[in-house]
Amino acid sequence: MAHRRDGLAAARPTLFALAWHAPLRLAAVRAELADELLEREWQAFERACEWESVAEAELPAWFPAWFLVEHPIAGKELGELTFPDTPAASAARLLLALFALERRGDQRRLAGERERLRRLNPELFALYMTRREVRYR
Repeated sequence: MAHRRDGLAAARPTLFALAWHAPLRLAAVRAELADELLEREWQAFERACEWESVAEAELPAWFPAWFLVEHPIAGKELGELTFPDTPAASAARLLLALFALERRGDQRRLAGERERLRRLNPELFALYMTRREVRYR
C-alpha cells in the first residue's frame, strides 16, 4: 500500500475513498495501518463535536470532510479523486470549493456555499466557521 512506501499523505486519497464507499471498513484499515498520526487525527475527529446529525455507522464517512476543515492544504493531495454522490463526500467537495472562494475573496458566492455546507451538516459547518474565525481575524 502507498502508506508503507510513501507515508500517510500518499495514502490519504485511498483512505478518503474507503471512508466514503465503505465507512464500516475504515476501523479495520486503521488498525491494520497502525499509524500513530492517523489515530491521533481520528481521535481529534471524534472529539471535534457531537456529530448528532450523523448516524454512527456513517460517522467514518465524515472523517475526510473534518480532515479538510482542520488541514485545508490537504485538498491539494486529492488530485483526481472521485467524490461519490453522498452527503459526506459532497461536504468534502464543497469545502474544497469554499477554500478556493476564500482565496479569491468572492464573499457573495462564499456566503451561499457556506449555507449549503450548513444544510449538509450543521456540526461540520459550525466547526468550519470556528476555524475560519481563528485563521482569518
